[in-house]
Amino acid sequence: MPKQLNQLLKERLQTKKTCFISIHPHNKNMSKPIELTDENLEETLSSSSVPVLVDYWAEWCGPCKMVAPVLEELAAELDGKLTIGKVDVDSNRDSAAKQNVMSIPTLILFKDGQAIDQRIGALTKNQLQEFINEHI
Repeated sequence: MPKQLNQLLKERLQTKKTCFISIHPHNKNMSKPIELTDENLEETLSSSSVPVLVDYWAEWCGPCKMVAPVLEELAAELDGKLTIGKVDVDSNRDSAAKQNVMSIPTLILFKDGQAIDQRIGALTKNQLQEFINEHI
């Protein structure tokens, strides 16, 4: 597929028929949100050298599905500065209860293993960036 796009671009440039094609290379090493569970959450939070943003979500939650792609983007963009994790509240009730999660999505920012701030509801990318930038 990339060869076809490169060929198309080359042909368009040669015939002076310009077009703009945005190509995003697939980088398998890009950071993604990590799956957190009742078993690994505490260890992950306490051992992280960077802040950890934890998304408490559920498969059936519409707003959770809206925020998921934004978290994926931010995980890649902030790799090395922030870790993003996801806790499925249906499968990990203890972790959700410990943080008094009553509504989802709930996004809690942890630093040195301690919750320092949180937001509830589906936030835009800009809102999430502002929230994160306050603490990193």
